[in-house]
Amino acid sequence: NVSHELKTPLTAIKGFIETLQEMLDTNDTRESESFLKIIEKNVNRMIDLINDLLALSKLERLQGTNIQLENQHMAALIQGAVNTCHANIQAKNIIVTIDCPEDIIAMVDPILMEQAILNLLDNAVKYSGEDRPIAITVTRQDDFLDIVIKDKGCGIGKEHLSKIFNRFYRVDKARSRHEGGTGLGLAIVKHITQYHQGKIDVTSTKDKGSTFRISIPV
Repeated sequence: NVSHELKTPLTAIKGFIETLQEMLDTNDTRESESFLKIIEKNVNRMIDLINDLLALSKLERLQGTNIQLENQHMAALIQGAVNTCHANIQAKNIIVTIDCPEDIIAMVDPILMEQAILNLLDNAVKYSGEDRPIAITVTRQDDFLDIVIKDKGCGIGKEHLSKIFNRFYRVDKARSRHEGGTGLGLAIVKHITQYHQGKIDVTSTKDKGSTFRISIPV
């Protein structure tokens, strides 16, 4: 729940601040710097959590009534999400390939849809090892547009697949916190997809990777 998710980093921050206060009379700058980095990481985690909570709360209030639909070139939205995630992609030396014809245009809310794509891409990066590929494919078939993000990361056990779009659900809580996950990213994607009258599904094999697919009517 929200109180638990906020209490954990706050407790860590409080503990390390107290330790630093006790170390003020020492000259151990190396250990102090280490503690400050941990504090910074927990502060950033809280900021991410609050931002995701605000985003999810706004989506739940909207209930799909006030989304701003516009004709958008999907290639530009995909590239925008990749650009936003560039630092994390580069840090793991991940190669992201994009297969999206320039002429694919869809009526979407550009801000929300780019956020959904970014959340899926960010997840793929977080749970992929170094030098692993990620493929983003956009296709249009009949009256539906499919956005597929496929990784070769750690994968998800089948017992978790029906729950991963629930808020705060984590397959591996320790790893998720280590990677900076808030447990809200996929819940946000689900809401955004539903507000576009679409659906999202996932297939995954443990230790081999996952494929997420957003399908929306066009």
